Amino acid sequence: MIFTITVNPTPSVDPIGDQLLCNGTNSTFVSISGSVSGTVYNWTNSLPSIGLSSSGSGSIASFTALNSGINTVTSTITVTPTANSCVGSPELLTITVYPTPALSNVVNSQTICSGTSNTPVTWTSQTSGTTYSWTGIITSGSVNGFTSAGTGDLPVMSLTNTGIVQGTITYTVIPEANGCPGTPFTYTINVNPIPDLSPITSQTICGGSSFTTPVFTSDVALTNYSWTLINAASIPSTVSGYVTNGTGPLTGVIVGNSGTDPVILQYSITPQASGCTGLSETFSLTVNPAPAVDFSSATQTICAGETTELVNLSSSTAGATFSWNVISQPAGLIGVNQVTGTSSIPSFTLSHTESTPQVLIIEAVASTTGLLSCPGTPVQYTITVNPGPTVNYPLDQVVCNGSPTGSVVFTGTGTSYTWDNNTPSIGLSAAGTGNIGVFNAINTSTVPVTSTIIVTSQFSGGGTTCPGGQQSFTITVNPTPTVEDPLDQVVCNGALTTQVTFTGTGTSYTWVNNTPSIGLGASGTGSIAAFTAVNNGTTPITATITVTPTFSGGGLNCNGPSQTFTITINPTPSVSDPTDVVVCANSVTSAVNFSGTGTSYSWTNNTPGIGLPASGTGNIASFTAQNAGLTPIVATITVNPDFTGGSTSCPGLSQTFTITVNPIPTVNDLLDQTVCNASSFQALQFTGTGTAYAWVNNTPSIGLSSNGTGNISSFTGTNTTVSPVTGTITVTPQYTNLGLTCSGVVKTIALSVNPTPSVVDPQDLVVCNGSPTAAVVFSGTGTSYSWTNSNPTIGLVATGTGNIASFTAFNNGIVPVTATITVVPEYSFNGVTCSGPSQSFTITVNPTPTVTDPTDQVVCNGSSTQAIAFTGTGTTYSWTNTTPGIGLAAGGNGNIASFTAINGGTTPLTGTI
Repeated sequence: MIFTITVNPTPSVDPIGDQLLCNGTNSTFVSISGSVSGTVYNWTNSLPSIGLSSSGSGSIASFTALNSGINTVTSTITVTPTANSCVGSPELLTITVYPTPALSNVVNSQTICSGTSNTPVTWTSQTSGTTYSWTGIITSGSVNGFTSAGTGDLPVMSLTNTGIVQGTITYTVIPEANGCPGTPFTYTINVNPIPDLSPITSQTICGGSSFTTPVFTSDVALTNYSWTLINAASIPSTVSGYVTNGTGPLTGVIVGNSGTDPVILQYSITPQASGCTGLSETFSLTVNPAPAVDFSSATQTICAGETTELVNLSSSTAGATFSWNVISQPAGLIGVNQVTGTSSIPSFTLSHTESTPQVLIIEAVASTTGLLSCPGTPVQYTITVNPGPTVNYPLDQVVCNGSPTGSVVFTGTGTSYTWDNNTPSIGLSAAGTGNIGVFNAINTSTVPVTSTIIVTSQFSGGGTTCPGGQQSFTITVNPTPTVEDPLDQVVCNGALTTQVTFTGTGTSYTWVNNTPSIGLGASGTGSIAAFTAVNNGTTPITATITVTPTFSGGGLNCNGPSQTFTITINPTPSVSDPTDVVVCANSVTSAVNFSGTGTSYSWTNNTPGIGLPASGTGNIASFTAQNAGLTPIVATITVNPDFTGGSTSCPGLSQTFTITVNPIPTVNDLLDQTVCNASSFQALQFTGTGTAYAWVNNTPSIGLSSNGTGNISSFTGTNTTVSPVTGTITVTPQYTNLGLTCSGVVKTIALSVNPTPSVVDPQDLVVCNGSPTAAVVFSGTGTSYSWTNSNPTIGLVATGTGNIASFTAFNNGIVPVTATITVVPEYSFNGVTCSGPSQSFTITVNPTPTVTDPTDQVVCNGSSTQAIAFTGTGTTYSWTNTTPGIGLAAGGNGNIASFTAINGGTTPLTGTI
């Protein structure tokens, strides 16, 4: 078949000039032309955000350029020519739009104090290449020394504010970049005034009083004040209560001066307004001293009836005067014959009948005279008059030998006490001072010992000691009694104990039993009568009896050292009932270990035929059980416990248990069986002397579970392998009695299952009409194969056995002819033949092919052709090209893919395929 391909020429665009624009200005009209007649010009814009649409056709009209960013942007306009459906090379045009510059300074103001310089300001912008011009005016207050206009950065200026309010200079800054003016920026400089503090009046005060808060005033509103004591280092330690520094008002406080001369405190006060500091002023505070009264001693102490000493008044402050008066006088104090005076305090003879000291208090004051009279701090003088002391009668005591006495605390009007003891052998020294502490009383005799103690009172106060009266009391010490140790006893449960009679030096005896459960009370007095011993437990019980002797005298009972003895009660022994035993004949029993409260055990067996003797002692060791019969044998074992302790032996209650020996069962033989896969086995019926039969299958894959009990019902044999499979069934006879199963001699049965054969699926064949086929050789697990043919017209007979030999294929039509061959495998073993699943394959005979004529094509130079897909009855196609210059090879196989057509001339070019 023959068809053609034609190629047209390429159009072009004349050069176009680029443009540079500021944001917000209008562009220049763009005219577009070319050399090929009838050409259409389409254009695209790479950056529509400049104000021009993204695409268009023909010339480009003027538009308003846009750039809202901080950097210069450039858009590329691509113009593409098209003629005779052919597209030419594009022409490029660039339009650059500069941004409107703006200042990016974060801070837009600064504040300074009058008389200082501003910080220079460097203008910044995110648009590179930006320059700056600025102008400044005063917008509030009054400021001198500023520059009103300039370019570049804002310089340093020395600025003053001649007013009392804040002055402000406002600067307007205009940026410019790439010849494009920017957005104006406002910057302010604030100049605060310096505050002026008015003079402050000085003050004079007496030490110990408060000064008046001084008044601070300034010409500038909202002025704050700080102050400090400028002569703090020279202030003597006699001055107290003053403050050294602070802010705000200097609030008046109490200032003390305990010295002898006036002291001046000088404070410097500094004004500050809006962070600007003015000149300081001084405030002086004079603190006069307050004179003090000096005593060589501020107190004296005497005994009642004695005379006080004369007291002279003096002061370290020159020219001081004095006065005194009695401010406190007890009602019972006699001898005060003057209550006020000057210069000195006279002597007094004082007395009273009270039990505590009586105190006379006199207050003295020193004062100075002058323009500012300052009284001193009053000082007190005390006169203490001690009483004549007494002592209260202490209580008598009776204590036991070796016991602690009660402490003796002496009471009365005395401040101290002394005592004498006439019998130091009781454990107390012959004499002492103060209270008598606790001590251990001593009496090594068998009768009470009594000591007499005499106590004398004294009163001490203010360094003076005054003597008082006496009292006497006694301490009696009773002797310590003893008791002889009783003999220990051991008795059986239910038997009588021996009576216990106590002897010793005590006047009476008490006892305590720590185990009342033996039949004896928990405590008692005097002898212990015989009682019936009790022990219902499983082990011996020992009770410890503690006996204590007591000596009674002077209303006090004294106990002596205790003695202890024991009464032990042996228990009635018992044995735990052993568990019954069931064993199989000819097997070894477990050992039987007896337990209980006994110390030993004996047993008897009523059936020695099981392999165990008729009697024995201790535990029963394991033995081989015997039973030659067909039914179980039961033996009864009787166990007797015995308890021996404290030379006494006691029998307990017996227990019985049984040992049962089961017989050994048998099972009869059964015949082996063989079946085909998916066929059924005959049921297996087990017989013998067992009560049950258990079986195990070593090959569950034959269709029978791996184990079971009782007869085996008929089941379907299974074999998924390619060879016969045999399962060995092991049958065990069982005899079950009293929960124990005994197994007998096993028997085995063989169950075999033949496999199902298979054939490997032969490969399908495809041949040409009149060609010989390949021979077909069957393979698989079968021992033989048979086949059938669904379409004998291909040249093969309808049926056969064994492999298929090569034959000549036939197909005189225009479409393929297919025959289906079905193969059946067969397996023979142990006289049984089994058929397996069939397999099918095909033999196809193909016809002779044809091709359909393709359509001619006309395309432009540089354009893509349409792909060419060949059709017909053929399965493959080959072709040749007369003109390879159009962009297609001279020949090839299969379909022709789309390709780019080539024509470098001005007339069409045709290739014939």
